[in-house]
Amino acid sequence: MVIIESGGEKITVSRLASMMGISKPSVVELLQRLSSRGYITYERYRLVKLRPKGRKVGVHVYKHHSVLLRFIRDVLGAGEERAEKEACKVEHLLSCDTIMRIQRLIDGRLNLKGTEDVCGSK
Repeated sequence: MVIIESGGEKITVSRLASMMGISKPSVVELLQRLSSRGYITYERYRLVKLRPKGRKVGVHVYKHHSVLLRFIRDVLGAGEERAEKEACKVEHLLSCDTIMRIQRLIDGRLNLKGTEDVCGSK
């Protein structure tokens, strides 16, 4: 949702179902859970809106995803589509410490300076 929102696009059930490759009823179920936990504002037949708590978590997950995508694609040499799918599968499983270590590995391997703090501790 952070990606859609940052692009200025509207977050809809249809858009999310298409992006996630799941049914609209499954998306509605997920949205209801996220809404009840305070991450989003959701009402049937209305746009979905991220709340500050949801945006913070979304940005955090997106940063983890970006690091893993770069690692799988640029270091391991997987194709873009495969790297995207595999990054999605593991982005929620790894600790912040592991993600930071992968980030440092990528930066050192690609001779990048100033590793971004993907865990938000700086």
